[in-house]
Amino acid sequence: MNKVLFSLFVLIILISTDFIHAQEQFSIQLGGGIIKPMSSTSGLSTSVQLNYSMNPNFQFYLNTSYAAWERFYAYYHSYRSSLQNPKIFKVTAADDHVLIPIFIGTKWNFHSNKIFTSFLNFELGYSYLNYTGYSHNKGYDPNTDELVGFFANYPGKEEEEHLLGIGLGAGILRPLSENFKLVLAYKLNSYLNSNYYGLFSVRGTYSSFFAGFEFSL
Repeated sequence: MNKVLFSLFVLIILISTDFIHAQEQFSIQLGGGIIKPMSSTSGLSTSVQLNYSMNPNFQFYLNTSYAAWERFYAYYHSYRSSLQNPKIFKVTAADDHVLIPIFIGTKWNFHSNKIFTSFLNFELGYSYLNYTGYSHNKGYDPNTDELVGFFANYPGKEEEEHLLGIGLGAGILRPLSENFKLVLAYKLNSYLNSNYYGLFSVRGTYSSFFAGFEFSL
């Protein structure tokens, strides 16, 4: 299902370019990078973006990507008692994440020189999130009744979320030829709605590092 959705999103963007006459104001961006959700392992992502230039310094864009990562960790705190000192326990709360966002955004080229162009961007849109979630049990030492940890209950339960999100980013463009550029970018994204977390919360926020190419259509 996830691969079908991703293929459909990419196909929509690629087909749409067939209806665009080759003009300097349109460009397409392809690449990939690393996604780093907070309190999680890092993952990989790939991205396709269609740009429309209003003028040399301002663009609108449509972006879709496919990202996957493994574990999200939860942390439990135990308090001082007669049995033990305070401790922090780390446990897997979710696994096997797949994220497929579709964003519309704006990009502002705020500085240019002979070597590169610097830009800022803002985006908002829809995200499909799929993962396996786990409930937890406490573990105690049978001899002392001391709390020794929290443990995930396997197998977990597959979860799906349909989210609204926003993102902020910055990066540079390095011209390699008249119609071909190298792109390096960083973005910080967060979900606006969820039953589990809010805007810029630990579980609802992720950053990404992107490297790719942009070429004019």
